[in-house]
Amino acid sequence: MEKFTFFELKESDLLVKIEKLSNQEYDRSRDSKFAPVFEDYYFFMVLDRLIYEKYDFTLPKIYAALYTRFGKHNGYDDYKCSFSYRFRLTIVNKNNTYTYRLSLMDMKGNPPYFTFYRQLGENELDQKNYYQNPIETEFSKEAMKEFMVHFVGYLLSTFESIKDTFKKPFFRTVPYAHIIYGFEEGEFFEDYYDQDDETKGDNEEEDNGDADYLDALEEYKNTKKMKGAMSARYD
Repeated sequence: MEKFTFFELKESDLLVKIEKLSNQEYDRSRDSKFAPVFEDYYFFMVLDRLIYEKYDFTLPKIYAALYTRFGKHNGYDDYKCSFSYRFRLTIVNKNNTYTYRLSLMDMKGNPPYFTFYRQLGENELDQKNYYQNPIETEFSKEAMKEFMVHFVGYLLSTFESIKDTFKKPFFRTVPYAHIIYGFEEGEFFEDYYDQDDETKGDNEEEDNGDADYLDALEEYKNTKKMKGAMSARYD
């Protein structure tokens, strides 16, 4: 597990230091002077097409890479997500150093969303609960895109280095989307349980997808080899 790492963003002429936050550090930061920066959903789709789909870099493989590099995840919404990692970013340019936050989570079973948080000045604190525009002289929109490409590439490279020796059975779930994924019997798996059964009668309370998901979940929860830190819902 790495305490911190560095990315050199050559196109943006920035150096970014990345440190994983503990739950306690993250809780303190939520009460401090940080506000979210507008998310670029279109670029998330570009990453999905050019990296995640192209290299078959699925949720269990992404999580295995994150866990290998950064250890246990942070607390999160355990209905819509299966993990969340929180980081402190130190942005260094030729003239100054800036502190940002980064949240990385797999909302609704999608590849990880990147949410950046900018540290506000004293005269901006009334904007804490509102999305902010990127500041070109600190961490521009283009620099954030470059960072995301580096980060996802870093995780993919990590997975490539461990895939032939990875042996730890685990499972994780996204209840919102009826997804169970993990590693079992030498294979990474990702199972989706249909929530819309067209044969469901008017008086049926559950569709077959619900039942199949819950049955599979109980089976994994009761399998001793699948238990452990990687399968734990929280730190």
